[in-house]
Amino acid sequence: MKKILFIILSILLFFSSSVFGAGSYTITSPGTKEHYTVEIVWISDGSGDVSGTKTVQVSGVLLGVEFIPGTGLSDEYVVTVTNANGVDVLMGVGASCSNVATGTGNFRTPLTSDGAYIDLFKAELKPVVAAAGDTKTGTIRLYIKRFD
Repeated sequence: MKKILFIILSILLFFSSSVFGAGSYTITSPGTKEHYTVEIVWISDGSGDVSGTKTVQVSGVLLGVEFIPGTGLSDEYVVTVTNANGVDVLMGVGASCSNVATGTGNFRTPLTSDGAYIDLFKAELKPVVAAAGDTKTGTIRLYIKRFD
């Protein structure tokens, strides 16, 4: 009986993770340079979304963000990078991302409502992607200048 229950639970767990998965991503951030890049490589789930619990801690000024689409990605997919309070530090510039791999529209500069750069102090950041298409890929690059 226990063996049958274990098999049933294993099957349910397998199918729930493949059907209700939240995509995945990896985050890389190089050492101690004055200017550095945080790179987030993601894969969407079956519903075209990416979310998770992995974060990267960032301290500095967010100078820009680049969206690099993978092959077959839906046009006008949406990217946010949220802090611990759930606030999008991209200030909405990740809405309606292009699925074209080249072009000036893939690099954007998030600014506050009064035109200032975004200051991040020990900000725990994590990406969220929506409407990307079934198991599609992409990369988000955050360009940071460390505080003086």
